[in-house]
Amino acid sequence: MILAKQNHPPTVGGSVGGGKYFVNGGNILSGDIAVQGSKNCLTPILAASIMVSGETVLTNTPDIGDLFSELLILNSIGVSYKKMSGVIFSDAKNAESVPLTSELCDKMRSSILFLAPLLARTGKCDIAKPGGCKIGDRPIDFHLDVIRKMGATVKDEYDLIKCRADKRLHGAIIQFPKISVGATETAICAAVTASGTTKILGAACEPEIMGLAKFLNKCGAKIRGAGTNYIVIEGVKELNPTNFEIIPDRIATVTYLAAAAATRGEIYIRNADSNALYAILPFFEAAGCHLSVSEKGRTIYLNAKNRALKSIGQVTTSPYPGFATDAQPLLMALTASVNGTSIFEDGIFENRFMLVPELAKMGAKIY
Repeated sequence: MILAKQNHPPTVGGSVGGGKYFVNGGNILSGDIAVQGSKNCLTPILAASIMVSGETVLTNTPDIGDLFSELLILNSIGVSYKKMSGVIFSDAKNAESVPLTSELCDKMRSSILFLAPLLARTGKCDIAKPGGCKIGDRPIDFHLDVIRKMGATVKDEYDLIKCRADKRLHGAIIQFPKISVGATETAICAAVTASGTTKILGAACEPEIMGLAKFLNKCGAKIRGAGTNYIVIEGVKELNPTNFEIIPDRIATVTYLAAAAATRGEIYIRNADSNALYAILPFFEAAGCHLSVSEKGRTIYLNAKNRALKSIGQVTTSPYPGFATDAQPLLMALTASVNGTSIFEDGIFENRFMLVPELAKMGAKIY
């Protein structure tokens, strides 16, 4: 049984896109798999590549819907690209600022990440308000406040947000009242080629933030403190071409672990980053799974065969380095198949428990 608690009552609705999945259950999921690159690391890096004077080469890229939506946006602004075998080659030498309409932005919730790079590169950005998100509201006020503080003007006209920077953006002190991964990424991208120093207080600490900073530093940016709540950036005049490997997807890693545990299987996950999961992995052990990590943390082994799994106590989500809200539904689905009561509390997104009625349809006892 699962007890679910949240700050707001869940709402369920909308339609399912992209076709149907037919699942024949009752099979044990076991095997050896390499985890793909992180979507949440790739999307801001691809947007940031607009500011690079030359070709960007990204390896370990995942084949996901958001990537293809983002490539359409890049193509619309004149960025040439080539994708092959998990590698993306992009060249923004001919990039120009054209309106990013709702037709493009509605397909990609994180389209707001193009705001700062386009503004820094061309001095203007007309962008539609981002597409909705079923799990909860994701306002863009923090993003707009960042670029205003750095010298840009913002006008909200009908369905487009029109931003202008007649001069080079300038450094500023950015204080976030609430942790926001996307707004932290916007602040970093706006600051790397701005004049002077930018200080970001209350920054998000996620591994994807560190991945973006590492990429930009390889391009010649001067970013210190990524991975902490305080980031300092010295602006540079231009960013140089580079190669960069996208970090492993920590949520995909949890997905594979939860699938193997729920079906009482055994799995080796390669190319993982166990350090990014230290708030989550102990819950698999608490459930009764055997778990081990290689010396360098790149391989995770889980064995749930012939084990009587049990409840995991209480899970409360919080910003990194806490328990990731994206991993919560995966653990909830797992605990629907074990003995005992587990409690889930998620105060980050108001609709994060949308899966509850669907699990209930399959016989899960959730209150």
